[in-house]
Order: sequence, then structure tokens, then C-alpha cells
Amino acid sequence: PIAGPLPCGRRRIGVRPNNLLPLSKGQLVLRSANPSDPPKLITNYLDNEQDVKILLTGIRIAQKILSSDLLKKYDIQPDYNYPACNAFPVDSDVYWACVIHHYTLPENHHTGTCKMGSVTDPDAVVDERLKVYGVANVRVADASVFPTQLNCNPISVVVMTAEKCSQMVLEDNKT
Repeated sequence: PIAGPLPCGRRRIGVRPNNLLPLSKGQLVLRSANPSDPPKLITNYLDNEQDVKILLTGIRIAQKILSSDLLKKYDIQPDYNYPACNAFPVDSDVYWACVIHHYTLPENHHTGTCKMGSVTDPDAVVDERLKVYGVANVRVADASVFPTQLNCNPISVVVMTAEKCSQMVLEDNKT
């Protein structure tokens, strides 16, 4: 956590490993047919222990980079101010696993809540023309239709999806 004053002459930098392709999967479930009823979000963050190992590897790589000969002259000191993990030896794997579990926050760009897939796929919400199954005149054209997480910022793919959707709407409504 970034908090409190810094020693005189010191600056703060942040290094934050990210797992772009987590194995843990959540769900967004409708509570009812009422559109005003908020959905139930089941995040399951870090539910798969491999995701914790990936982030721990990222921490160790960051430590190697920050202690490299090139950066040694800056005397970069880690911040071990994670009170929830004080029971563990500082910088041990169990310490960092605790930090990961207590302080990891969700990233941006969640996908897959309206998965595109075939009519036989029980998890699919939209077809290949982005039409919502069982609902007339409704399409979805955003990152929620991607069946799996992208390993990049999805904005360009979302824009292309929306552009393709607009073309399909025009095609489907030719008279």
C-alpha cells in the first residue's frame, strides 16, 4: 500500500504484476427476469491456486529487475507494509501469497458474461450474429461476448466487434 510520508529525498514507484489470463472463473447470474433486479456477481478471484503462483512468480521477477545492476544505484527498497500478513516471515512465499490474497484487486476488461457460442452450448448467450438467444431484436456488441479472456487491452477488438455488429444489423434489415 502507498501510504504515509516518505523518507527525505526518497521517491515511490509501484510495480504490480498482472495475470492477464487467469484460470479462476467467475459468473454473472441473473437473479430474476426483472431487469431492475441487480445480477449476482460471483467473482471467484484467485480460486485457482495456479493464479496465486503466477502472481508470486511475477513478484519474484519484479524483485530481480529492481535489484539488477542497472537499478542498484537507485537503492530501491520494497514496501512490506501489509498488516494482514505480519504473521508470516517477510518476503517468504507464504508472506507474498498472503499479500496476494488480501490485497489483489480486480483489473479492468472483464469478458465473457454474454458468451458467443452455438445454440447447443448451455453457457452461450449470443449467436454468431451477436443476437441474444430467445430475445427478439437484441444484440450484444462488447467484450462480454468474447468466450475467453484476451491477453491484451480489448478496446480495439471491442470496436471491431461493434463495427461488425453494425454491418450485420444493416444486412439483416435490408428490405
